Amino acid sequence: MLVRRSAAIAFSQGHFKFKFSKDPNYHVWQVWIGGPGRPSVLDNVPMTTRGAFKNHSDSEIPFPDKSLLKAFSRFTNAIRWYHISVEIALQQQKPPPVSTALTPSFCHRLSEYGAVLFSAFCRLMPSPLRAQIYRGLWFLGARLYGPSCSFNVQRLPFGMYLKTKRQEHQSLASEYGALQYLRRLTHIPVPRPLDLVCGSDISYMLTTRLPGHPVGLCLDSMSDAGVDAFNNELKQYLSELRALPKPVGIKHAICNAVGGPLYDYRMIAGQDYDKDRGDHIQPFATEEDFNNKLQTPALPGVCHKSGHQIVLTHADINMRNILYHNGRISGIIDKENAGWFPDYWEYTKALYVTKVNRRWLSMMDRVFATFGDFREDYVTERKLWDYCYSGKF
Repeated sequence: MLVRRSAAIAFSQGHFKFKFSKDPNYHVWQVWIGGPGRPSVLDNVPMTTRGAFKNHSDSEIPFPDKSLLKAFSRFTNAIRWYHISVEIALQQQKPPPVSTALTPSFCHRLSEYGAVLFSAFCRLMPSPLRAQIYRGLWFLGARLYGPSCSFNVQRLPFGMYLKTKRQEHQSLASEYGALQYLRRLTHIPVPRPLDLVCGSDISYMLTTRLPGHPVGLCLDSMSDAGVDAFNNELKQYLSELRALPKPVGIKHAICNAVGGPLYDYRMIAGQDYDKDRGDHIQPFATEEDFNNKLQTPALPGVCHKSGHQIVLTHADINMRNILYHNGRISGIIDKENAGWFPDYWEYTKALYVTKVNRRWLSMMDRVFATFGDFREDYVTERKLWDYCYSGKF
């Protein structure tokens, strides 16, 4: 059995495991344990590959003994954790950085300046022409970088990202306004909003690209000290976010970042779809109105209490939306759910998407303990979630 040298090295490090079915068939699975520094060969193969041992000659050479592959596959998880422990030990031997400030690299600054100049030039053109340019850049980016993890977000050349929305234009407008607000008043690392084009059918939001990998890819290789540093940094950024005053022009108590209708995955899941309304939910004058909207007649005793502080909320803090680079948070992205919500909403939404990764759940418990005791709110939310995904259907 012949394999490339890079694949053989990855296999020896526990990145692949074999699962055998009926002879001579087998499946090869990638083992997703470890940080972003995975061998590049893994990027060129699917998560699972089906194969079969075949003899393409007349030499009657016997097939490889699969018992050794079976035995090795039983230890792949342990092998991966061993390599991670070595990686963490090497990280701990490095001297700590002299400065704790997050300083962008020269290349990142240069690409951002280029993106700003490009967008300034594009904004001189009429909206329909800009939409055509961005549509072309989308296809160019897909060809150069491949699709991203989200079907409506695409990496572009020149250090940019493009986000699109069909029909639901208000969520992009809210995200664009939130990015402007945060860049003006906080030190939170968010993308620079470059342009927003709203068409009759599809809208485009152009932003700069931030360095780093989603923190979910880095959790396995983070030491306990690294986790503590991450938690403290996230607390700092969330404190800045929650301390921001509501702009004078916003009249509703609970609304999106710029005062308009809410676009929130948790609320969408709890409501029957209305074609005329779409996925947006009208803002609320009071927290009581918001609580009544969350409540369901099937669970009459399950309802949130009023009296919470209303704060600016990202509303989609998860392992995919926080970027991590060189031991620091390098970006907090995807703010289309952002808005003014009760103070517990950030915590419960952080647990809404990720319910099974124990390390992440423990990290969120420690981060949000700084802002209050939201356990009762979480219990209420969890009952409503369970109804949305089981009893409702």
